[in-house]
Amino acid sequence: MVAMKFATIAVLATVAVAAPTTAVTTAEEVKPWSWSQWVADLMNPDVVALTPEQAVEAYYASLNATASTHDGAASINKRYLSWCTTDEQDTPRHLLRPDVDAAVKCVSSLAALGTSVSYAVKPFYILCQEIIGVRMIVSLYGTAESVLYTTAHDFAVAGGHIMDSCTWGGTTGGYIIENNQKTLEYELTKLGAQ
Repeated sequence: MVAMKFATIAVLATVAVAAPTTAVTTAEEVKPWSWSQWVADLMNPDVVALTPEQAVEAYYASLNATASTHDGAASINKRYLSWCTTDEQDTPRHLLRPDVDAAVKCVSSLAALGTSVSYAVKPFYILCQEIIGVRMIVSLYGTAESVLYTTAHDFAVAGGHIMDSCTWGGTTGGYIIENNQKTLEYELTKLGAQ
């Protein structure tokens, strides 16, 4: 009887060892990169944010580690209205998508200024003119006002949102109308850039 119990245990142990096991992954799932979150980190004094160069590296690493559903078509994010400059467009702007590197430098420089710098938009204002290959433009949109004020913080946030919606193929670019500022249209472009 005792010998039979040991034999049964031996057989069960052999089956347990030979049976296929289900792999359990404990590694964290890789999340898609968020330019908006990077901008928020830049402006948060309690966070040590990535440098522009590190952000570009993290973006490309995220692309390599996650499946992308973006097919190159313009996308719209539900938090705000955005239109992407695409290669399919029938306008001169199709050649005016800034490289990601240039756009990141522009957005980073604006985030560094934060709310301490304000701009009078009448009827438009252009920033990042010192950075080759990119411009950030804000224009009055659907308002009778002759001048509106916005901060570098607002430009940076809009730039992050545009980049979240409109970055692919190493370039970015588009327009956005934020829900809280329906009178200002932000654009990330190469328009007029060197």
